[in-house]
Amino acid sequence: MAASLVTALPVVIMYALSERFIKSGLTAGGVKG
Repeated sequence: MAASLVTALPVVIMYALSERFIKSGLTAGGVKG
């Protein structure tokens, strides 16, 4: 259980960060036109 959590946590963090980065990137790109 703990091992799977330690393995999955970085993946979840990377997913959250990349999703936020993609959303902000799309927003910035849309604003710049």
